[in-house]
Amino acid sequence: MNQTAWRADPTADGQVGAQSAVLVPIGMVYVALFLGRGVASPLMPLWLDSRGLSGGSLAVVLAAPSLARLLTGPAIALAANRLALQRSGLVWLGGAIGLGFVLLGVSRTPWVLGVAWFLVATASAACLPLIDVMALMAARSSAWTYGRMRALGSAAYAVASLAGGFALKLFGPMALLVWSLAAAALLSLSARALPPVRVAEQPSPTVGVIATLRPLLAKPSFARVTIVLGLIQGSHALFYGFSSLLWRDQGFDGAQIGSLWGVSVVAEIVFLMVADRARDACGDWGLLRIGAAVGVARWVAMALSLNFGIQILLQVLHAFSYSATFVAALHLIGRKSSAQDSRVAQSLSAAAAGGFGVGVVMLSCGGLYSRMGAGAYLAMAGLSGLAILAIGRRRARD
Repeated sequence: MNQTAWRADPTADGQVGAQSAVLVPIGMVYVALFLGRGVASPLMPLWLDSRGLSGGSLAVVLAAPSLARLLTGPAIALAANRLALQRSGLVWLGGAIGLGFVLLGVSRTPWVLGVAWFLVATASAACLPLIDVMALMAARSSAWTYGRMRALGSAAYAVASLAGGFALKLFGPMALLVWSLAAAALLSLSARALPPVRVAEQPSPTVGVIATLRPLLAKPSFARVTIVLGLIQGSHALFYGFSSLLWRDQGFDGAQIGSLWGVSVVAEIVFLMVADRARDACGDWGLLRIGAAVGVARWVAMALSLNFGIQILLQVLHAFSYSATFVAALHLIGRKSSAQDSRVAQSLSAAAAGGFGVGVVMLSCGGLYSRMGAGAYLAMAGLSGLAILAIGRRRARD
């Protein structure tokens, strides 16, 4: 991958202009991507429920893209590496997300809804490692850190969650589709504005897959990070798929549900702004350990079906149970892979942990939700506890 193309001009004035030419488009891609995800992730289960999917069927539809990410994540990253420009993959993925939302809007057939959501969720998930790698590269020669660039996306997510909740209350579920289509269009347009950085010449597809994946999978450190992240991310499955339904069952309206999601993302933004300081203080393994411990406390508390005010406070813990662990794993994986393999390495880890790990747990969440209601969060607390054991005595600064 051509890293030099992301470096700023060495002259002072030229450096400011070059950094703006790179950082502003990257920031816009984050904003567009998370404007869509801020509505789709928390509120689309309500849309699918309104189309007749609930319980076990809803769990299968939500889990399928995550389970498949172990294959689709690296495959899409490798395919993106074979396009002429780094930005091209993001442009195409934005179009795929838009197509998926069109299908969600025009169909009531369960299998079509499943296919449509699979397309949306798979394409959206594939975008993040691609833009993350670009942001990490740009941050090496900029006053901006990765956390600050990613915080732009988190801010967009918070805005979308809040606005989506109010739109749902005022205009009904169709407003979610309109918003999501507009965000997908903005994503493709923003990706087109990225610098036309060329992708380094790639080997043949078969050689590329084998040469990239074999050394990654052979590294114990890569496997350990991925397993720990899978347990921590997997513990969020009930939250991602069923928290909106659980909150609705507790009597919260659309605006309150959107507010709860929005608060969790505001907490994420605050953490991202100080992520480098947190890493310096605790180390990446230390952040993983803290995130897992906070996860245990968060899920046990949410199992108690507490009132709205306390639920607001609990969502602040998202900064640790999700954000701290995500940032730590991102840097740990980045240190273990070359620049050439970085997009595939990040995609593979995200697919195995945030994809397959969440998907496996999600399959059980439908039954847990039906039988236990909010009590199902106790199972999620157990997964966070297992993550603490998996980290073991690993040094915080290793």
